[in-house]
Amino acid sequence: MQLICEDEVQETPYGPLPAHWRVMPLEQCAVVQTGVAKGRKIDSDDMVTVPYLRVANVQDGYLDLSEIKEITIRRSEVDRFALQGGDVLLTEGGDFDKLGRGFLWHSQIPGCVHQNHIFAVRSKRELLDPEFLAYLIQSSYGKGYFLSVAHKTTNLACINTTKLKALPTPIPPKSEQRTIANILHIVQRAKDAAEAVVVAARRFKQSLLRHLFTYGPVPFDQTNLVDTVPVQVGEVPASWRLCTLGELLREGSGDIQSGPFGSQLHASDYKTSGVPVVNPTHLGFNEIVDQDIPRINQDDANRLDRHYLQEGDVLIARRGDFSRFSYITNQNAGWLCGTGCIRIRISHGRVDSRFLGLSFSTDRIQNYLRDHSVGTIMPNLNGKIVAALPICLPSLPEQEQIVESLLKMDDKIRAEESRVSALGVLFTTLLRDLMTGRVRVHDLDLPILTGGGS
Repeated sequence: MQLICEDEVQETPYGPLPAHWRVMPLEQCAVVQTGVAKGRKIDSDDMVTVPYLRVANVQDGYLDLSEIKEITIRRSEVDRFALQGGDVLLTEGGDFDKLGRGFLWHSQIPGCVHQNHIFAVRSKRELLDPEFLAYLIQSSYGKGYFLSVAHKTTNLACINTTKLKALPTPIPPKSEQRTIANILHIVQRAKDAAEAVVVAARRFKQSLLRHLFTYGPVPFDQTNLVDTVPVQVGEVPASWRLCTLGELLREGSGDIQSGPFGSQLHASDYKTSGVPVVNPTHLGFNEIVDQDIPRINQDDANRLDRHYLQEGDVLIARRGDFSRFSYITNQNAGWLCGTGCIRIRISHGRVDSRFLGLSFSTDRIQNYLRDHSVGTIMPNLNGKIVAALPICLPSLPEQEQIVESLLKMDDKIRAEESRVSALGVLFTTLLRDLMTGRVRVHDLDLPILTGGGS
């Protein structure tokens, strides 16, 4: 990467730019087109119904075309309002962090018009590359301008046509515009591809989960060799034992412990440091999300010592969304089970607690918990319901095989999620730096783009 030198910089109201870049109002290098107002009265027999793009369809960096409405307009207005390939779509208002959402239109829907709350900016291509303009609008430079000139209320901000046309638009040489746009496009597509891998991996994990808890740890093409029997919570191998969680606790040791009542732990007890308290909002899917996790001082934690977590515990949400749970690892041992959670602790020679934890992600147990929960406004669990939970228990070696298969899948998903996160940071950084010329395009080294998951 090459940073611009001070003597190569021109100062603008929105930050320094390379001296050889031209800067001109947007209206000099693009045409700003407003859209069709919905609900207007049309007194004409010569009407036509066309696809209609709304603000909800325009997101930052992508279009959501899952639901496209239609609108009736005069036939003579179709050419005036129809979007053209290369138009940059820009929303006129919204939440502060969503002001000026923009995306490049690629004629995805022929004959489509746009709502009056969306601008279509049509660049003069001899001056301004459409894709470069789309990224400029998404960048901190564009967002900074929109926020500075927007009409603001308590929660919303809005820009008008006059302010948009006045946008001081950086105009690098056309070859540099194309290079910048190509680099950002490559990173964005790499991020999209990595996200698709994550989605596919999660779907495969769900298929693997259903397979393992129906047929056991056998290859997909050998399920016909497994004798299965129908049970209350689905179909399982005939060799598996059907019992309840309470029976396993009586055979071994452990307990089912609800988190402290609200009268025992108040919001005022939470501190910025101390012993972490795991509430349902911090439970993921077999993980604890410790961002912004509340803490209490050691004296309060000792007062609630029956709610301490130790390695091997399984923590589930007691109300609302029962799909949130986590096996407690050594990393979270010594933390506290919070209000709204239930801690399951079992010591049994034939039970792998990790297998028990993963069981909570299966459809059969989720269905059971929903069907047997109590409460009319919000479903709730109690110790009695959890103790009666049907458990389908394979042999200990099979439990371990199932656990290892699913944990390996989780490792692959986490690796791809890390790649998505890294690409997101890279894109945001490049969008900021390339669009202001702080980083030049010469000799950019982007090794992350050559990686990938399997």
